[in-house]
Amino acid sequence: MDLNEGPDGLLRAYRNSRWSLILGIWAAFYVFEAARHCIDAYLDRRAPSLAWLTVSAVSLAMWAGYTPLMLWLGRRAPLDGDRRGRSAAIHVIALALIIMVDSAVQLRVWGDRLKWTYLSMCIALTLVDGLSYATIVAISHVKRANARYRERMRRPRSTRS
Repeated sequence: MDLNEGPDGLLRAYRNSRWSLILGIWAAFYVFEAARHCIDAYLDRRAPSLAWLTVSAVSLAMWAGYTPLMLWLGRRAPLDGDRRGRSAAIHVIALALIIMVDSAVQLRVWGDRLKWTYLSMCIALTLVDGLSYATIVAISHVKRANARYRERMRRPRSTRS
């Protein structure tokens, strides 16, 4: 993990984020999920769950907020470098913290409608949150690899390795 940029690096990542793109992508996910939920409710002849729509909106808004952090971690703790084990540990810790926060918020918003414990919510969210996290880190990896490739292509042919 490159720590040379200091703590300002993460703040810079948040300031320089393309928020319209990030919010647009997460909003599109929400519209898709909300439409699917409403269609399912209609087909089951029941009203859509306002609680479900609220939890989904809050969760996806949180993921929009996490996205610059995950992109930054993807750049700073690459899984293809010399320190793969350390990078993997950093990502596991970050994902665990996100799952814990997501679980706490969902239980808070759902209230007594769920008979789940905090631990069971964490376990339930591990797969979904893990796939979301892995996707965002993979996007960061692809962006970094693409930038390195473009840089190599800009160099004169004789100096390419």
